[in-house]
Amino acid sequence: MSAPRSGSSVGVLELHRRWLTPIAALALTGCASQQGATAPPISEKSAPPAVAAKAEPAKAETPKEVVVQPLADADGAIAEGELCLSCHSVELIRTSRIGLPGWTAEMTKMRNWGALVDETKAAPFAGWFAQRYPVAEREPPAMVISASAAIAAVAPEREKQPLRGDPKAGAALYAKGCASCHGPDAEGLGGGPVLIEAPAIYRRQYFANLVLKGQGRMPASPGTTDAEISNLLAFLRQLH
Repeated sequence: MSAPRSGSSVGVLELHRRWLTPIAALALTGCASQQGATAPPISEKSAPPAVAAKAEPAKAETPKEVVVQPLADADGAIAEGELCLSCHSVELIRTSRIGLPGWTAEMTKMRNWGALVDETKAAPFAGWFAQRYPVAEREPPAMVISASAAIAAVAPEREKQPLRGDPKAGAALYAKGCASCHGPDAEGLGGGPVLIEAPAIYRRQYFANLVLKGQGRMPASPGTTDAEISNLLAFLRQLH
């Protein structure tokens, strides 16, 4: 294609035909070739990150209620005698009507205080109490005693002569035969009752009977001598 000569007269239509039409054709041809070309593959590095689907929150499953089987009647009665009556009176326990939540809380409290109730037996034991002493059942009337009788039950005995015992010898006896249940410092941390300033240690004959004959879970020690009783009392009475 030759350019128009200078000075020659070329009409507008002729100019369009000579120059613009071929240029437009070339442009259209390029576009068509680009549209028909296969897009280059996208590498993993250049690929846009996939939009993760919004995960729905997991629905919490409703926990199934665990049904605990209470102790059998005979097993519960034995456990009551061994684990409870060494510290609590029969009347206190059998006049309680506190239901399963109350007995469950009592088990937790007693275990924290050192009661030797196995963790796996606490719930069945609480169930036994709730079943044995139901809330719907009227509790038996409390035994009524006079104020003077109540005071006499815990008042120190009048000893004919001052206690003559060796606290050091009593401490050795206590560590050997008592500390495992009553705690190394008589604070009741092993399942037995607290002995610090307990009324029993100021009632010599009553204390001697407990040691010699036992009570509840406390085993009897019939071979304990009178001198050893005095030594134990001398040790316990100095504790504060």
